[in-house]
Amino acid sequence: MAPARRRAQAAEPEDGGGGPAKRARTGAGTTSARSAPASLALVEPSWRRHALYEEVTLENREVYFGISARPLTKRVEDDMELVSDVVSHEGFRDFWASGTYTCARCDAALYSSKDKFRGPCVWPSFRREAHGDALIRVKVDGYNGYTCAVFEVYCAGCELFLGHAFEDGKQKGDLHPDAQWRH
Repeated sequence: MAPARRRAQAAEPEDGGGGPAKRARTGAGTTSARSAPASLALVEPSWRRHALYEEVTLENREVYFGISARPLTKRVEDDMELVSDVVSHEGFRDFWASGTYTCARCDAALYSSKDKFRGPCVWPSFRREAHGDALIRVKVDGYNGYTCAVFEVYCAGCELFLGHAFEDGKQKGDLHPDAQWRH
């Protein structure tokens, strides 16, 4: 899952991972009528999109925000994966300071560091959202051959696409007694 901005409150590792104590952001945009124009992945020619992606950093993510579309299409998801590679190599997965992960666009609380675990992908994994109405979930059937339940996950505050939630947390490395979901 591609989580959101990290607000570090301490530099102490929670699980021995001990990543760098820094502020980190990730995420992708939305195309709801109230917040953004059509997705760049849908309106920009391929050569232009790829040139724009080279401008994306943790500090400069406006292009990244402009990629997402709701509902998510295969083309948009492929484009977001290209861009996520840019920001995922900056140590975000190995960032273990205590605090709250917030939406990179609207700053809404999304996840607690207490619910973070080392999942199977380059993005950090979380077992649950910070509070019951932090996320919008859209059921996805037949996603990439997964046999568990899969949802697209959006910030409830601004509809920023955050990634996916999978009902396979326990099978994918979450050792918590309440393990079920992997966001």
